[in-house]
Amino acid sequence: MAADGRRVTAADGAGEGLHDTLPAKVGHDPLDERNQRTLRVGSLPAPVSRASAVALPAGQLLVLGGLVGGGSTSDVLLGTPGRLRRAGSLPQPTHDAAAARLGGSVYLFGGGQAASTDAIVRVDPRTGAARRAGSLGEPLSDLGAATVGGSVYLVGGYTGSRYATGILRLRRPGSVRLVARLPVGLRYAGVATVGRTVYVAGGVTTGGTSDAIFAFDTRTHAVRRLGRLPTPVSHAALAAVGGA
Repeated sequence: MAADGRRVTAADGAGEGLHDTLPAKVGHDPLDERNQRTLRVGSLPAPVSRASAVALPAGQLLVLGGLVGGGSTSDVLLGTPGRLRRAGSLPQPTHDAAAARLGGSVYLFGGGQAASTDAIVRVDPRTGAARRAGSLGEPLSDLGAATVGGSVYLVGGYTGSRYATGILRLRRPGSVRLVARLPVGLRYAGVATVGRTVYVAGGVTTGGTSDAIFAFDTRTHAVRRLGRLPTPVSHAALAAVGGA
């Protein structure tokens, strides 16, 4: 959906590039290469991969779990990018989880070590204190999360035996509801929100790495395919910038 409310579509399966699904340019384009600079702003206490992170007010980050030295960690890191410190511990070491802000808390969903977990963990973004706060209803790792209004939407993932198609809505830790399904089971997809729409790009299906782009309308619960990425991709980060 363009910034002025016009619908932007791409023919399903026609091979259009990613920019065919983005809003039309209106004034300043934050994706213009002339405006892009990459600066190193800090370091993690140790090399880590497959962690979950949430941006907090005042330029702070909350980084949860991940793989360190080949094993899962329970570390909760808190601070500005230049001064991240260990502020707490998760109930269990985990990686490949999803995290999102809801109300005044941050929640970590699923993940696991040798096996996927169903855990919902609440983390206090002021102190880093963490405790278990509920269940997803089934084990789930490799999923994506996005916050829209007062709800968190969890997309896809892996149950330990199958690739998940579900889109779950969580309004509070004890209220997890299935609201839609993707046309294919999908894990390691990029997930981001523009307005009331959750976009899902790439990921891994049982048939291999995906190039599909899906849009989920949180008002109607409709899922539609927008088009294709230039190449299949997984484990990629998707972010909303300037309405695109």
